[in-house]
Amino acid sequence: MKNQCRELRIKYEDIARKAEQISSDRAKIADVLIKAQEKAEMILQEAKEKAIEERKKLSELTEQEKEKLVDMKREIKALKQEITKTLKKYEFDLEKVVEFASENIESMEGLSEDDSNDDTPEEEDEISDVILEEIMEEYASKSNT
Repeated sequence: MKNQCRELRIKYEDIARKAEQISSDRAKIADVLIKAQEKAEMILQEAKEKAIEERKKLSELTEQEKEKLVDMKREIKALKQEITKTLKKYEFDLEKVVEFASENIESMEGLSEDDSNDDTPEEEDEISDVILEEIMEEYASKSNT
């Protein structure tokens, strides 16, 4: 009976050691799992923070680009207006030159009809060039003032 008790005791101690080892292993595994979960949560939180930060940067960049686009549209509109204004001024100036030239040519035609028998075609071209230059100079001096 003593042997049986001893054998039972040895078996009990062996089972107790195994149970303690299993309990120790479970505690280690639980600790590793908890640490892994904490690390995963930390990584997830960092990823969320980075995503929020990146979204904020992209939003700011988008806003800046929108502002640039609005500025560019304003500049284009101002340039269109300036071009239109300049073209209208040139159109008005050109009309004045044509009007002035027409008046001077008509007045010159009356003079040239009297003298037309005396001039050669080359002389008429030179006279026309001189008259045109005088008209342009007079117009230039008028438009500068």
